[in-house]
Amino acid sequence: QQAKLDKLTEKLDTLSKSVISDNPDVEDIDALLGKMFGCIKPSSLSPIDTRSEEAFGAAMMEASVAALHVNLIGIGDELGYFSALLDKPMSYDDLSNAVNCDRRYTKEWCIVMTAGKVLDYNEEDDTFSVTATVQESVRVSMNPSGLVWGTILPVCIGDRRKLIEAFKTGRGIDWNDRDPQLYNSICSFFKPLYENHLVSSLPHEISKCLEEGGSLADVGCGKGLTSCLLAAAFPKATIKGFDYCKASIKMAQETVKKRELENVSFFVQNAKEFGHDSEDSFDVVCFLDCFHDMAVAKSAAKQAVAKTKPGGFCFLIEPMAAETDSVASQVALPTCSMFGSFSCHICLACAMCNSGDGLGTLCPTATFRDIFLQVGYSSFASIESPINSAGFRFFVAKK
Repeated sequence: QQAKLDKLTEKLDTLSKSVISDNPDVEDIDALLGKMFGCIKPSSLSPIDTRSEEAFGAAMMEASVAALHVNLIGIGDELGYFSALLDKPMSYDDLSNAVNCDRRYTKEWCIVMTAGKVLDYNEEDDTFSVTATVQESVRVSMNPSGLVWGTILPVCIGDRRKLIEAFKTGRGIDWNDRDPQLYNSICSFFKPLYENHLVSSLPHEISKCLEEGGSLADVGCGKGLTSCLLAAAFPKATIKGFDYCKASIKMAQETVKKRELENVSFFVQNAKEFGHDSEDSFDVVCFLDCFHDMAVAKSAAKQAVAKTKPGGFCFLIEPMAAETDSVASQVALPTCSMFGSFSCHICLACAMCNSGDGLGTLCPTATFRDIFLQVGYSSFASIESPINSAGFRFFVAKK
């Protein structure tokens, strides 16, 4: 197992260097990941310090304070505090008036944000402003490296009682039962990665097919970000997005109207039945960071192969996990703590609904391979892509 991990690390290092060579304006892989993905490099995540009882207690307190701070950042973003402070520095009185919020809460929020180095305080004129390092996250929607966590984390923690019940019973938490803010946050989290690298990461055969007017089914499309990106990149192609979440599809349909895209449409349909009401088949089917969330994953793969034209393709983007279902292999990956935590709160909880397949974020590559080969695809391969270095796997199955 260690030999396999060493080989994977060597391949990722080689890939990183090749990606750097194609991006001369960045000096190292950390800078590139910040540019392409808008988040910290997965390998920089540190485990909780358990070297002693005192160290563990201190680490837990630090993490808890950080979580409260993150929640306040998300609240400030939603209330418009950051946007208002970008216009000009303000006192907390002026800020509370500008966003129509209570003065006392606004004052406390400003003090906490200043203590956490999120805001700067000018004592001479008693005003607050957004620090230079935070401004980019506020100004540029493609870089949600900071503010998006302010929504994802509170939503996850807010479902604590549901999650405890799920742990006890083995039931799931349906995506439709989540706070709608989670849909927006997940979309914002992946937006930089997909906008910068989805189209360029497609294998030549798939790109050529879409360029020539092929058809694609984006299953588990959510708010339609990827469907719209593909529709804009391949104007001759026909793109259809499917998702069982009504709220997400409604948002996707609104996005299409705003962008005036004529070659993409959206449907509220379960992944195991997508396209069932039509004779349509597709040149390409894709599952983008969603297959592991599906309670009906195996049925979805069966429907995918049924809806894929002979010689067609199915591709997936999935969080990094081990090749096999080995604890040692999983915990050796630097992404395990981050993606595994998401899985417990969101992905696995969704995949366990209605006695579901329960793949979760840490689903090993071998399981994906078995599922897609068993339903009838002739091949299944993991291909190298810049997305790998951001902590994700890119799979391609051919019918």
